[in-house]
Amino acid sequence: MNDDKLFRDRLYNMEATYPDDMWNRISGQLPKKKRRGGWWLLLAFLLLGVVSGVFLPISNQAESTENYEEKLPSNSSASGDDIIVQSTPVEEGIDLNQEIAPTPSENKTAFIPGDINPENSGSYESYSEAPVITSSSSTDTENNIDVFTSEHDITPEIKVAKEVNNELENVTSPRALVSAPGVMDPRQLFIDDVYPDFIPPECPTFGFNREPGIFFDLLYSHDMPSRTLEMKSQELSDYIDSRNNTESTLYSFSSSLRIAYISRSGLGLKTGFNYSQINEKFEYLDPDASLIRTIITIDTLILGGVPTVVKDTSTIRIPGSLDITSYNRYRFFDIPILATYEAPLNDKFYYSFNGGVLINVAFSQKGRFLDPAEMPVWFTSSDPEGYDAFKNSAGLSFFGSLGLHYKLNDHIDIILEPNFRFYAGSLTSEPYPLEQRWLTLGLSHGIRYKF
Repeated sequence: MNDDKLFRDRLYNMEATYPDDMWNRISGQLPKKKRRGGWWLLLAFLLLGVVSGVFLPISNQAESTENYEEKLPSNSSASGDDIIVQSTPVEEGIDLNQEIAPTPSENKTAFIPGDINPENSGSYESYSEAPVITSSSSTDTENNIDVFTSEHDITPEIKVAKEVNNELENVTSPRALVSAPGVMDPRQLFIDDVYPDFIPPECPTFGFNREPGIFFDLLYSHDMPSRTLEMKSQELSDYIDSRNNTESTLYSFSSSLRIAYISRSGLGLKTGFNYSQINEKFEYLDPDASLIRTIITIDTLILGGVPTVVKDTSTIRIPGSLDITSYNRYRFFDIPILATYEAPLNDKFYYSFNGGVLINVAFSQKGRFLDPAEMPVWFTSSDPEGYDAFKNSAGLSFFGSLGLHYKLNDHIDIILEPNFRFYAGSLTSEPYPLEQRWLTLGLSHGIRYKF
């Protein structure tokens, strides 16, 4: 029989009791973390709100203006290297530090330390020797166990030691547990000699520990869009230049309400509702425009003593310049399907990775641009007479973000989340000669509530 297997079978799943106040004494010796106030973070969110209010000119601007000007001449944790077994209370009068000279047959000894804490002398925190097991005489070992149990109550450790001793009697050449001549320090235990395959227990974790649950996130994102135009025909390169020269992107935004389930491991799913608006400015100047005016002249003539009304209609062409300014808006209503992973940074901050798709359920447009003949036209989706250039649905778009969360209390967190969104498919209809796509970069901030 292998003595390693014997100890593994007998002692591997063994449990020992420990004092109720052990955790309090361990946590009391841990270094205290300084908690910094979150006032600076709150101030940053307020500043973002003020800045977003300053850069929202769209609501105060006219949707479209058209001016014609005539041309005039004047124009730590605890280590897992020690096995701690709590001893029973020691009777008064017993000297635990007394040295016992070993006999020739007791030159190999093992000790199991107890809970030693010299600062708390009032509690029974002493150590006790384990039953002495020798490699040359099992009879002496049995006697030592009997003497030990006659002075103290029989503990589970002693029962296991007796069973191990009985098994060792059948071992032909038992292996020495610890080689140490003389008296050993009872606080030492060489685990590698007793059980080479010993796996220390996992140390307890401290700090952030969030239970799984359901969360509601309310976010507002400051977005900066970037547009790309690709031609379906090589003959339209000039048309792309004309559109790029007359259209420019403006401050855009998104808002979302998400419901999320986060598991204990930090993995989770998010869904909800998302609204996005991309804003553009269309500016067009035609220096050679002409204004056609109709002039109606009404005269009263007396013919044969009878008054007669004579009406004369004429048209004239007035040369000038045409200046058009229009604020275009693209609106998206989407349902996000996102996977997320969250992990702590410390007891107040944690981060998250989010990625997935946004499924568009409604897409609308309003504004003006140049048609392929380079004439300004309206493309408003609700106008039956508008130019048909865009699809009714934007399809799928890809979304990703990296979030930083600050824990205000057990229910409310503050979120700061840089993000991107890419519209993979073209938003224009099949007959329109150009393909139009968007990429938006944004910075979201908001709050999270845990139920």
